[in-house]
Amino acid sequence: MRSRTLNALSIPVAAALALALNFMVLANDGRTRLESRLTATSAEPLASGKAKFEMREDRVRFSTEVEDVAVAQQIEVVVAGMSLGTVAIDALGGADLNLDSRDGDTVPVLQDGDLVEVFDTNGNILILSGTLGPD
Repeated sequence: MRSRTLNALSIPVAAALALALNFMVLANDGRTRLESRLTATSAEPLASGKAKFEMREDRVRFSTEVEDVAVAQQIEVVVAGMSLGTVAIDALGGADLNLDSRDGDTVPVLQDGDLVEVFDTNGNILILSGTLGPD
């Protein structure tokens, strides 16, 4: 009777182990993905945004999206002390900076813990900030 119990238990345990190993292979597929919600400062308290970084064998991408920016007309995105570009704010207070190495853009290799900052280019005032981490 005891051997039947062990056999009956070993099938679900083996299935769970196989699923866990499969997940580990998928999670370790050679990609790096980092993301950050951007927190508003007192200069633009209603502003919000997010930043995403992805590195794969065939490309490196970085994007920043901001919303509800009321005062700035143009923003500069700085990551780990490097300026990645400037972009104009649209009539609704939003802007997107999208960089992709497959489009010929220079995208630095970013790391977990890198600081993302969004500045108003007029007064060099910090509007949003956040820290990249695993998504």
